[in-house]
Amino acid sequence: MIESDSSKNAAPASLTDILSGLVSQFGIGRKREENELEDAWKEVVGELAENTSVGSIRRGVLEIRVTDAIFAQELLFRKEELLHSLQERFPDEKLTDLRFKTGN
Repeated sequence: MIESDSSKNAAPASLTDILSGLVSQFGIGRKREENELEDAWKEVVGELAENTSVGSIRRGVLEIRVTDAIFAQELLFRKEELLHSLQERFPDEKLTDLRFKTGN
């Protein structure tokens, strides 16, 4: 069997590199961020969180699924306050808007 020169000289991957690759591959880091966002949402919204679930972030817009229009209306009244609180907690997400979608 002939070994190539590159395999002889290649340094073994560090544990940090391997773990970083696995986290990226399986989306573990993203899942943790989603859980943190969901926890923050519950803190910011309070009791109304029982009637909502956090969706995805697309182009800076966080989608919130709401069980019915009454709760969506209440959240719309507080939209600026809620958005500001989430922007402070998650500056890297660059949130620009909240979108409430009824029919959870």
